[in-house]
Amino acid sequence: MWKYIYISALSFLALSIKGQNKEEWIPAKGFTVGVNMVGPVNSIFNNDQTTFSFLSTITFKEDLYFFGEVGFENINFRKERYDYNSNGSFFKIGMEQDLLKMKKKEVGRNDNLLVGVFYGYAIQEQGAPKFLIKNDYTKVKYYIE
Repeated sequence: MWKYIYISALSFLALSIKGQNKEEWIPAKGFTVGVNMVGPVNSIFNNDQTTFSFLSTITFKEDLYFFGEVGFENINFRKERYDYNSNGSFFKIGMEQDLLKMKKKEVGRNDNLLVGVFYGYAIQEQGAPKFLIKNDYTKVKYYIE
């Protein structure tokens, strides 16, 4: 996987160097599709959580964008006194506006300051299939499953 990330980074660098030779700034139009890498990178450090999502942005005007994201998240961990599980999927949709909408931008400068309104919804199933109730007075432990 690191090989593909390295190749993508080199390709992006080559395209950005090539794009610097243009003399006039042309605003980006169209749509983008991507993967949110926070979840996969987090799962390297935290084996209890798995998150994966796709996102897309569509340009309406030069400074107005439609945003959408869909994904899933699974959490499973065991502690000394309980087990916990949470599984589900989610989506977010919304609009973003670029506050740095200047008439004339410098070549190679695609700075954005985005403000938006979003709506999100998640369907989650969660539970604790096993937990321990410890009573120090009678020295009895109760396992509930």
